[in-house]
Amino acid sequence: MVDPETRHGHHTAARGFDGYKGHVAIDPDSEIVTATEVTAGNVADGAVAPMLLEEELATTAVPSPEATPPPQAGPAPLEAYGDCSYGTGENLELVEAAGREANFKVQPVVNRDGKFSKSEFQIDLENQVVTCPNGKQAPIRRHGDGSGEADFGARCASCA
Repeated sequence: MVDPETRHGHHTAARGFDGYKGHVAIDPDSEIVTATEVTAGNVADGAVAPMLLEEELATTAVPSPEATPPPQAGPAPLEAYGDCSYGTGENLELVEAAGREANFKVQPVVNRDGKFSKSEFQIDLENQVVTCPNGKQAPIRRHGDGSGEADFGARCASCA
């Protein structure tokens, strides 16, 4: 018998599986399970975090600036543990928008072939220019869809 909803997933590039993934949220103090979700094996973990955190974020009241702060200033930090795929930009924004502190593990920046990573460049959208870590600049060329690209070309010929 074959389950038509099962999908191929990957733990690593070399180690795959067929089936589903289980996602669990627990209260770290009481160790009580607060939410669970099951997804097909090919669904990204980060896509499930909003569902796992929905109740916690909904019950967090962000005090208004006019309100008298309670003895404990603000809600306790939200503790979220999981692999790096839960720490997406969207999930960080979701938690911070609810007035909570995001403690997701964020995947480190990876550069390929020993090249600089995007985070090492200064991107100046106001002046439409990008500056590399060696101080060289390239203009941002806009495409028809609004995206942009900076090509350093010959400027990088002498750069390691």
